[in-house]
Amino acid sequence: MPSIFAQSSDADIQTGNVAYSSARSATTGTVNTVTDTTAQAGIVRFSSRGGGNTCRIHRLFFRFNTSGISVTPSSANFKFTIATIAGTTGASNLIAVKSDAFTNSGQLQSSDFDNIDISTPYTAEIDLGSSGASDRISIALNSDALSDIGANDEFILALISNAHDLTNSEPTGTPSNLIDIRTADFSSTSSDPEIDYVEGSSASGPSGLASFNGVAKANIASVNGVAIASIASINTVS
Repeated sequence: MPSIFAQSSDADIQTGNVAYSSARSATTGTVNTVTDTTAQAGIVRFSSRGGGNTCRIHRLFFRFNTSGISVTPSSANFKFTIATIAGTTGASNLIAVKSDAFTNSGQLQSSDFDNIDISTPYTAEIDLGSSGASDRISIALNSDALSDIGANDEFILALISNAHDLTNSEPTGTPSNLIDIRTADFSSTSSDPEIDYVEGSSASGPSGLASFNGVAKANIASVNGVAIASIASINTVS
């Protein structure tokens, strides 16, 4: 099973300690050091004098070079290694969502904080259960992720809080629901964020077709704008 590893530009972007609504709707954040060996995803809620509360949201971004994958994989798993977990595990569960971050010549910048598409999750909720430090987590990537891996030279995802950031639901109390995750700069590739995938097979067009209008099938790219590989039959030949 082939693997690709996250590029070393992975890092998290965090908001300041502000009201939850301001944190959740922020368009910019602070990019944490990209050479750090760990980064965080999740949310923290603080008590404030006068009865108010503030929150800080962390979103963790990963970028993979998928230029060598031209056909949609038949399946794939996203893997990462936990450094530490803070707070209650269920409330700290994460989810991977689509992102178009790394807009600064392949590097993260402050405005990438909201470069996520929560309407396009790439995984189910990542149930961390009784997971702890040094545990390797593996979660299946869904069909949207598989399509994007096959169609693009880069594949970008963000890990965010499932219970709060995804659903826009402010936590109660003062939890620190953060997951500290080893990045691509950690000392061993066995801990690196990784995508394992099963190679897909491209369609070959009608198997019984040798030529069309005198042109050999091998030299035909498309017919009437439709890729030959996507055509099941031509003139009843399949």
